[in-house]
Amino acid sequence: AVACETVFHGLIELVDLLIERAGRKVPENHDQRREALEDIGRIDLANLHTEAFQALHISGYYSQRTGRFQQDVLRRVTEAVEREVAKPA
Repeated sequence: AVACETVFHGLIELVDLLIERAGRKVPENHDQRREALEDIGRIDLANLHTEAFQALHISGYYSQRTGRFQQDVLRRVTEAVEREVAKPA
């Protein structure tokens, strides 16, 4: 459960940085975060954020579930963060 929440918050840190670099105000909540990602053309991360919110934050952390769904989303979020971090700023 802690791993799910930690990875989810890593994604939040990443997308907030990308949103801020795009010249937008850092979102105050998850809905605003998704909308901002869509506005800056990052539908891929908007969709991943929504899925990670459900799989990792709600089901993984709060419901303490670590099934196939959580494991798959953990892997995909980790891969996405690593790809974004490897890009030049």
